[in-house]
Amino acid sequence: MRHEDITVRDMANKYIKIPILNDQYFVIFVSGKQNRVQKILKKFHYPDYDDPDVIGRFEKSQGITFLRDECHPVIAMPAPPLEPAEIATLAHEAVHGVGHIFEHIGERLDGEAFAHSIGAVVRTVLQQQAQQAGKK
Repeated sequence: MRHEDITVRDMANKYIKIPILNDQYFVIFVSGKQNRVQKILKKFHYPDYDDPDVIGRFEKSQGITFLRDECHPVIAMPAPPLEPAEIATLAHEAVHGVGHIFEHIGERLDGEAFAHSIGAVVRTVLQQQAQQAGKK
């Protein structure tokens, strides 16, 4: 399977949708300012997308994962991860997002499927960034 076959990038809203295990579960990655993050949270039906406390946590963080019961975690970072510390933050947030999905489906958080899913999030975000940088 080619990389393009597993990643959906919505150019209008500038987010990356990364399937986890199948097309029923996915993690969304978005980077940018508060208004972009709010737009993506609204698009994926987060009821508190405009709550000042929720957005305030994003503005004070290096990255944050928004979770809800319906299992489409949104990883938000103020800027695309380029430096080692930012990539580490992405990996950290991927653990929260993928862990939420695995808990929802009753899967263990210590196996190969979990580890590969974390890798898929980090790899996909970094590959998309590299592709975008090459187009500039």
